[in-house]
Amino acid sequence: MKKRQQETDFSLLELDPASVVDDTLLSDPNWAYDIVMSGELRETCPECAGHRLQLVAQQKGVTRTCLFCDQCNRWFDACHADGRSALAQI
Repeated sequence: MKKRQQETDFSLLELDPASVVDDTLLSDPNWAYDIVMSGELRETCPECAGHRLQLVAQQKGVTRTCLFCDQCNRWFDACHADGRSALAQI
């Protein structure tokens, strides 16, 4: 897991997909198409040259609210300076 600093009050923490998505969903090669996105955010993927991240709420197959890049399939948490998840409050 890597911490990523952006131009906001949050830092992005890259998450292991296995800690976010259950094994049943990950076993499907098209699993990303089954995720319901809640909306595009101002935060951008640090790997995809400014591609905006999507908010994904906890749902069937997704164990926690997090940010998702639908271009590179990476998952992130947005953390306060003290390390607390900003998304845990959603």
